[in-house]
Amino acid sequence: PEAGVIALPERADGEIDAAIENRLTEALAKSECLVLGPAMTDRGSAGALIDAVLAADKLPDSLVLDATAIFAAPDRSESLARFGGDLLITANDDELAALTERPIDAE
Repeated sequence: PEAGVIALPERADGEIDAAIENRLTEALAKSECLVLGPAMTDRGSAGALIDAVLAADKLPDSLVLDATAIFAAPDRSESLARFGGDLLITANDDELAALTERPIDAE
């Protein structure tokens, strides 16, 4: 298929359970692109997912960081810099400010 959505287990608070190594390994084995961050609200959980993806044996060709995953990215700048594929970040003003650790002029 052109695109697919993989249901992942949730914690009691509704956040994605980061202890999903087996599901993640299966998904990455047949994925060219992975989007992380949409619908997540916990920076720690998003960061754990980024870590799990970057530690996988088979990495996607492209990785898209969106929403909460962007807030987790600065703590992982070195490992993201070593990612060998295309890295796309879809940041709004607040996310860009968090990513660059600089205020964004609203004008």
